[in-house]
Amino acid sequence: MCTAFILTFVTIVVGNLLIIVLFAVNKRLRKRSLFLVINMAFADLMLGTLTLPLYIYQVGKSFQLWNGGWLMALSFFYVIFDTFFSQASLISAAFVSGERFYAIYWPFKHRTLSMRAYSIIIFTVWALALLITAVLSTLQFLTLYKHVEYVWTPYVLILIFIICGCNNCIWRKFRHESIASQQPNRDLLNKRLTKTLMLVAILASLSWLPLVTCNCSIYV
Repeated sequence: MCTAFILTFVTIVVGNLLIIVLFAVNKRLRKRSLFLVINMAFADLMLGTLTLPLYIYQVGKSFQLWNGGWLMALSFFYVIFDTFFSQASLISAAFVSGERFYAIYWPFKHRTLSMRAYSIIIFTVWALALLITAVLSTLQFLTLYKHVEYVWTPYVLILIFIICGCNNCIWRKFRHESIASQQPNRDLLNKRLTKTLMLVAILASLSWLPLVTCNCSIYV
């Protein structure tokens, strides 16, 4: 298990760091539509870098691979960072789907979105993540586990439904109608970008489903 998690750690760090570096050095990738993807990549990078090593240590300690008591001193920070960055990643996936939904159904209005609008969206992502983290962490440290489940499960399901609903509507749009555009090449690039981001959002939601299912089963 520790070996599997270490490989996961390397994949998360290298993959997301590569995405961020490519975005920084390649001017062709500096598109507003990719800002939310980079925001999610940053959240995933921090999640892997800060919390996954502590989780690997916890797993190894539970199987008596090594000894040590310093994890208890860091458990508070582990819970905070793990909750904060994981929620930021999932919320970003929901906003990516929503942004693509808006781009496909109202393409002309979408092109008028300014940098300020994307800055507000990214700020909203982290503000919501901070709010959810504060609520869940407080309930967890007060050992109100049922209340944690009452808050966390509907919240996560709502985000997953948003992701699935937006991508389902986008897919139906692709199948039944052509996207309005006065520039065919730009239209083709927009469709390719949307399909790529649909895959990203769907994989993100599928990755969360096992955790949601396990937590619900444990609490029930």
